[in-house]
Amino acid sequence: MFFGSIFIFLFLLPGSQFHLIFTLNLKQIFWVLITSAILLAYVLSWYTGLKSIPVSQATVILLLGSPITTFLNLISGGKVLANEILSGILIIFGVLLVLGTKKILENLKNLKKLVYAN
Repeated sequence: MFFGSIFIFLFLLPGSQFHLIFTLNLKQIFWVLITSAILLAYVLSWYTGLKSIPVSQATVILLLGSPITTFLNLISGGKVLANEILSGILIIFGVLLVLGTKKILENLKNLKKLVYAN
């Protein structure tokens, strides 16, 4: 997050919009602080979660954010395009495929142990 904010400042410097940062009112600063706190909690929970599961599995689970967002947009009455629904279905299918394949491989590995134990 620190490096990301530096890149944003560097991006804004050559343009004519850098001075707008200093014209934020209290309500805008409040929302910046709230969204920053949410982002910080997200990043901290991500790294805490990586202590418990492999990064590949965490990334697969993270992919579910897109279909969940599309679903929430759908039930709240927002406009949802057909390609968003299709991409959500494909992501869910891919997540199930990856997690299911991992479970199948683990079961086969345990089955080999049982076969050779006898």
